[in-house]
Amino acid sequence: MKSLFLIFTMLSSQVCINAQIEAGFKMGLSFSNLRPDCQGVDCPYTRVLPGVLFGLTMDIPLDDDLTLQPELFYVTKGFEGRPDLTSAEIVNYVAFPIMLNYQVTPRLGLKAGPEYSYEFNHLLLNGTSIRDVTEDTLRKFDTSLSIGFCIQLNYRWYLDLRYTEGLSLFAVDDPRPKYRSVYLSFNRLLEVKGD
Repeated sequence: MKSLFLIFTMLSSQVCINAQIEAGFKMGLSFSNLRPDCQGVDCPYTRVLPGVLFGLTMDIPLDDDLTLQPELFYVTKGFEGRPDLTSAEIVNYVAFPIMLNYQVTPRLGLKAGPEYSYEFNHLLLNGTSIRDVTEDTLRKFDTSLSIGFCIQLNYRWYLDLRYTEGLSLFAVDDPRPKYRSVYLSFNRLLEVKGD
């Protein structure tokens, strides 16, 4: 986690010294589920679980139409169990995506990049009981690839929609399930450095 913070600091302090750097906050919703792989057949034993996300974002120009967008935010991921949907798993992460954003038009940007996440809390809800999961069989770090777009709503507000496909396995001893998520957030950017 310290190395991710160091990379975030280096990128924000040394890239584009004379360019307009913007920083701000983001808040929104996440919709996540496990993506099981049952030998080529999708296993319908989980359902999407809604969650929240909020944190910090930056916009660092690399070119006229290309920007680097490192972010640091809290996000909840998880899933509901089938068939009776009486159980759910909620996993709390600190996420650090590094997105490249290409401005197709002045108001529309396409983005893609990796996301690195660290799990700091894992809850299992079963009927009316809640318990903290501390098993060593679950991975603490998650690596994903993200793709999405952002729409400028006005001078400083942006709508960000992103699909994230997990590359890391959810459990150490199970080679199949990985997370997939959709993030919908509103971003507010403020200028922190100008020419």
